[in-house]
Amino acid sequence: MERIQKLDKLLSEKVAYEKEVKRDRKCFEKEMQHKIKLLEEKKNSVSNEFIKTCHESNSVGSQFSNTNETPIFSTQIGEKHYELSDQVFHKTVEQIKNDEFNTEPNKFCKNFVKRNMQLASRAKYDIALTEEEEKRLFEILNDEHDILLDENPFSILTQSCISHEEHSENDRKKIENIDEKLKDFLSNEEYVLLNEELPFFHFLPNDVGGCGEQVLQEKHDERTLKNKIKEIDDKLLDLKNDDKPLIDPDLLRRLLDNNLRLTSACTTICESVCSADNFELEKL
Repeated sequence: MERIQKLDKLLSEKVAYEKEVKRDRKCFEKEMQHKIKLLEEKKNSVSNEFIKTCHESNSVGSQFSNTNETPIFSTQIGEKHYELSDQVFHKTVEQIKNDEFNTEPNKFCKNFVKRNMQLASRAKYDIALTEEEEKRLFEILNDEHDILLDENPFSILTQSCISHEEHSENDRKKIENIDEKLKDFLSNEEYVLLNEELPFFHFLPNDVGGCGEQVLQEKHDERTLKNKIKEIDDKLLDLKNDDKPLIDPDLLRRLLDNNLRLTSACTTICESVCSADNFELEKL
């Protein structure tokens, strides 16, 4: 019984506490609703006041806009100028856009599909070009070819030689003196061979030379060398031919004499070297 009484007491306390909580909740809910209602009323009143002030300011602005403003500064710009500048700016922007759209790069971008189709049809060639590009290239090449035909490649060389004739006399005298000294030191055959190996334009002064003249000189030397090789080949073919006569006896005799003289000189040099070596060995 005591235990039941204790449980009844606890249950009554819990029920009383629950009723108190419900009562507090209802009071708090009423208080919050009242505060929310006050805030809404205050908000509506503030917005109405703001709208009224805006209407008043707009009406004041329209009144002032009708009147002529006096500039505060001497450099102050009026509103009409701003409006005109804005209109001009918009017009210029539109004009620039139209000009950029009608320029050649944009035209090229418009026709890129057509160009790619033309290039694809000419893919079998090493360098694919459109018809317009081929015509332009052909015109450029024809112009350069005509210019090269009109020009004389030797004109610069002849002009330089003529303009330096007065200055090249001393050089020619020096070359003649060198040739005379070479004649004293060399035999006739060696001197002839040396003159044949000299270039064609060896008499020109140093200041005449240039890139173009150097190329012409190299081409000339190359042509002369090819001609000499061709002559030697022709002579060899003639020697192989049975119809041709044999070598001249006098020429054969001279060749043999030269050969003997050279071999004897070589043998004497070898003997002198060997004797000198033997003499040194005997001393040791």
